[in-house]
Amino acid sequence: MQVRWRNIQAYWHQLPIVCRGTIAICIPLVCLIGLVVTHSLFNQRIVSAQQDIIRSHEILSNSQRVAIGLFNAETGLQSYDLGKQEAYLKSYKLALSTLEPTLANLQKLVRDRPTQAPQVKQLDRIVRSRMKLLQQSVRRAEAKMSIGSLKSKIEREIERNRFGEVIERFEAEERR
Repeated sequence: MQVRWRNIQAYWHQLPIVCRGTIAICIPLVCLIGLVVTHSLFNQRIVSAQQDIIRSHEILSNSQRVAIGLFNAETGLQSYDLGKQEAYLKSYKLALSTLEPTLANLQKLVRDRPTQAPQVKQLDRIVRSRMKLLQQSVRRAEAKMSIGSLKSKIEREIERNRFGEVIERFEAEERR
């Protein structure tokens, strides 16, 4: 090993001073360039990871808005059923107007996620089914029919349970 080192030293001392100076400047310069390139690559990865996190938060926020909107619609309808006051339908009408854009935004956000896109489509079908049941209940209530029919309540409960299962799986997958 010492023989090799002596050979390298001898070769180094035989080089002209200009070559040695150039080599002495180029080595740190190459290291600096390598450091800048590596830093840039890691920085891009960090930005990409941050964008993924922000997108996941948006997805979770939208899914929670859907769940809260449905809950508010049902709560408003149940209050209306009990009190028969038009003011109780305010949360129902608000949910009716906001659920469609929220679901569309959710579908747009998961478009390129193959595990989430089918679940959002399933959520969309369940939400539409539940809103249809709620609309039928409102029509019955407005027509002075019995909104408290057992069949209607059972159908709404079944849809509520299906929605809960799907939204739970969806959010668990997104958090993962």
